[in-house]
Amino acid sequence: MYVGGAFTNAGGVSGANNLARWDGAQWQTVGASGAINGPVYALAASGSNVYAGGRFTNAGGVPGANNLARWSGGQWQTVGASGAINGPVYALTISGGDVYVGGAFTSAGGVSNANRIALWNGLQWRAVGGGIDNRRIAAIVVSGDDLYIGGDFINAGGNPSADYIARLTRFRVYLPLTVR
Repeated sequence: MYVGGAFTNAGGVSGANNLARWDGAQWQTVGASGAINGPVYALAASGSNVYAGGRFTNAGGVPGANNLARWSGGQWQTVGASGAINGPVYALTISGGDVYVGGAFTSAGGVSNANRIALWNGLQWRAVGGGIDNRRIAAIVVSGDDLYIGGDFINAGGNPSADYIARLTRFRVYLPLTVR
């Protein structure tokens, strides 16, 4: 089990900065001591890969692992090109081979219209559904062909009724959701 946050040790293990792993008996660092130099806000796993998102500029000494990095079980890696995400990452989810990333960024891997939400398909970055014009996405869930997002945004994908929580359909249209 992996946990992220803003801490400098886990269970007395110093150097487990902002990310730690519980092996069922004890806490461990993930990679070298002090591997991530800022808070981790989101984690998602697929197979042996663990994706960590947050507000950091270093993951295991890998240049350009800014705000998003992948732990492959033996080393830290960038996700796409160096410095791919230009702002904090607050939400991650994985569906099939796609990694959905949400946060307060405006560019992902050079895709300049990836406003607060982007998709990494293992080869390249893509913008998702026209993005969000302001603030941030704090939660992402995939269910079937739909992508649900939550956060403190307004006007998802340009829809003036899609505030704070929205659904992106397989047709790539944001629809408002009513919270009851």
